[in-house]
Amino acid sequence: MGQALKKGQVLWYDADRGYGFIRTLKSEQTIFITQGSLDAIGVKRLPEGMEIEFDVIKGKASDKVDNIIQIGQASRIQ
Repeated sequence: MGQALKKGQVLWYDADRGYGFIRTLKSEQTIFITQGSLDAIGVKRLPEGMEIEFDVIKGKASDKVDNIIQIGQASRIQ
């Protein structure tokens, strides 16, 4: 790991397509999330506004969520 975990909220996640986007709370960076990240923790869906803690890895086209540590309660995205 090495880097500090990021905290973010789910902007949207489409379980049928197997991907969505998270917005980090601190920098408001938008990060791609795939079903593979959720499979690792046994989760199938992420509701909009759900808060999560995660690592970020560099993907081919953009950064993406990796190693989800904690999933919290859904809260309103501001």
